[in-house]
Amino acid sequence: MLTNIKAVVFDLDNTLVSSNLDFKTIKHQLGCPTEQDLLQFVADLPAIKQQSATEFIYQHELADANTAHELAGCQQIISTLSRLDLHTAIVTRNCKDAAAIKVNNNQINIKTVLTREDHVAKPAPDALYFLANKWQIDCQDILYVGDYIYDIQLAQNASAISCLLTYQRTLSFAQQADITVANLLELDDLLKQQLSATSNQIHSIS
Repeated sequence: MLTNIKAVVFDLDNTLVSSNLDFKTIKHQLGCPTEQDLLQFVADLPAIKQQSATEFIYQHELADANTAHELAGCQQIISTLSRLDLHTAIVTRNCKDAAAIKVNNNQINIKTVLTREDHVAKPAPDALYFLANKWQIDCQDILYVGDYIYDIQLAQNASAISCLLTYQRTLSFAQQADITVANLLELDDLLKQQLSATSNQIHSIS
């Protein structure tokens, strides 16, 4: 499944960097039902309440951004993707300011970072459609990597390939992913195998 991919797009929180956002508490304090999507809940609020709720979430995101650290395998996999000459990007539900802090503080060398301020938030496929058009490739040639059901749904909605990071968790939605790995290090090993196979093919042809 990884043989013909032309791009790898990552989620950000708990995929490339840590996150301690407590969505259960945030939802409780905003009066958002546990099972409802937080961003959609805020979008449906009256204008005055929406503004204060958005600012409340924004402050939580900034606090989280300033304590985020890169996860094991983050730099290795970015290096591998560079060697493979694959397109890379980040698509996150974070706000732009929080995403920028996390990327810059952890020296993540991925230039294209799309947030909920750029496109309709995932699982809507808009961001992947944008990237496919920008890179002039098909969505089916994009591998999207994340740790949550929204990440799988985003890939499915865009007809991309989904890769779920489980971190040894038992996840009820894991079987919906095209590829399941424990962490970035395991995915990096898979991609390095692809790098080795591609190199061997070139040598055999030459």
